[in-house]
Amino acid sequence: MKKASEHIAHPALSAGKVDVALAGCGGTGSMLLVRLSRLAVTLRALGHPGLNVDVFDFDTVSESNIGRQAFGPADLGRNKAVTLTTRVNSALGVGFDAHPERFNARNTHFAIVISCVDSRAARREIVNANQGNTTCYHLDAGNGRDFGQVVLGDGRGLAWPMTRFPELFDAKIDD
Repeated sequence: MKKASEHIAHPALSAGKVDVALAGCGGTGSMLLVRLSRLAVTLRALGHPGLNVDVFDFDTVSESNIGRQAFGPADLGRNKAVTLTTRVNSALGVGFDAHPERFNARNTHFAIVISCVDSRAARREIVNANQGNTTCYHLDAGNGRDFGQVVLGDGRGLAWPMTRFPELFDAKIDD
């Protein structure tokens, strides 16, 4: 009888609150932030310490964001990270932190890095910022006009997606 594959989670995921970085609050990131806040509440309800989520986005809400991202007309001109983080903190009491800036090399202490950015350059910045750091997992998500992709990798080898799947890093993503 064949044994099922198993994944042994990194100890950082059970040693206390899990430090998560969310880079990008556009179409994918804004929806994912809402789900992360609900996950944090559920984990606490189940006796786990929960999540520490730091949200990074330097961009402001524009008219084209309304309707396809988690923003409304009252959010126009406001920073995306600050607006959404304030919203989930108020609604669910999660205590996430907003950073109205790009994710960069100063931000390297996270067990999980989730990138929801809209360009090859932004993806490369995140991968390069994490080289040699303590990230356990890197999840990259994005979508274009007629495609979507999710890449999950071990944080120790963050350069692999750029060399193995160059099309993900060469295409302009509409996020």
